[in-house]
Amino acid sequence: MKNKINDILIEINGKGLSFKLAETSDFKAWNSVKKESDFCPIDYDWNNIDYQQGYFENIFERYDNISILIYKDKSPVAIWPLCIFRNNGNIEVGTNGREVVAPLFSHDAPKKIIKTVIKTCFNILGILSDTFSISNLKFREVIVNGISDWCVTLFDISNNVSAQQIMYVDLTEPLSDIKLKFRKSYRPLVTKGEKIWKSAVVMDDKSVFEEFRSLHREVAGRETRPDSTWKRQYEMLIEGTAFMITIRNESDQLVGAGFFMVNESNCTYAVAAYKRDLFLQPLGHVVQYKAIEHMINLDLKWYELGEVADSRSGKSEKELSISQFKSGFCTKRLPLLMFCKGNS
Repeated sequence: MKNKINDILIEINGKGLSFKLAETSDFKAWNSVKKESDFCPIDYDWNNIDYQQGYFENIFERYDNISILIYKDKSPVAIWPLCIFRNNGNIEVGTNGREVVAPLFSHDAPKKIIKTVIKTCFNILGILSDTFSISNLKFREVIVNGISDWCVTLFDISNNVSAQQIMYVDLTEPLSDIKLKFRKSYRPLVTKGEKIWKSAVVMDDKSVFEEFRSLHREVAGRETRPDSTWKRQYEMLIEGTAFMITIRNESDQLVGAGFFMVNESNCTYAVAAYKRDLFLQPLGHVVQYKAIEHMINLDLKWYELGEVADSRSGKSEKELSISQFKSGFCTKRLPLLMFCKGNS
């Protein structure tokens, strides 16, 4: 697949613009585009793209990272995280195993270049659809500062549009103000949990990470994902693109931990595990609070908690429960528009 896609990009190139399948060796150029962004979801992080590749290779029949680095002359002007995968016999294009997101542009990209790149990106998607018999293209767009040029085009070409909500914590506010916006019942639980548990920020301690992995396996009752994904997460800790919050009891036993991924502006909640027999105790409340405290110390701007799930979304009871828990820490909800171009 990648060879065909590479040929497609070679045909597309022209007028000083070039579209290139990004590789690990392009990490510096990739990062140069996103580092100035005030709002950069983890979707655009190369570390996350690499992690999702390892994860989805074991879920889909086939999964390829086809993320694109876009140059104007010899300077990178945009990055576009893309993947192509086969699911139940059907080939789909997405971003990190989900709906396609917009390309992210460098902070000084001229308006004319942005419009040309957007037009070319949709052209690429059209060619991919024809080449690989893709019947549906699905997109998602978080609305932060009004409707983007990308989003305007999506409204024009899509035959189905729906709206959801995505939860954030605005980290530019003081921690005391953020805590006041927590769900009323959560505030005393955070205070109580801080008295009960010993918390710590963990960056690169292999033994603690292995403790966390063992706890996750114990709680889940099995190993839920491949070795390679755990290895990649530990590498993120070493690289400083992730951190953990751990909580321990008086005997120094690990009773809970959360793993969080970060970039220059944003943080996202990736995975957590807590002792089942302590379910009624304020475990996750302390982990979330201490994580937010650390994010502020890192001078981050946004903490993404995830999409709001309700009974209409078709989510499982577990997913609804997790969404309900996370919503208690949310200080801002942003519109999340979902688009579909195709048959469904």
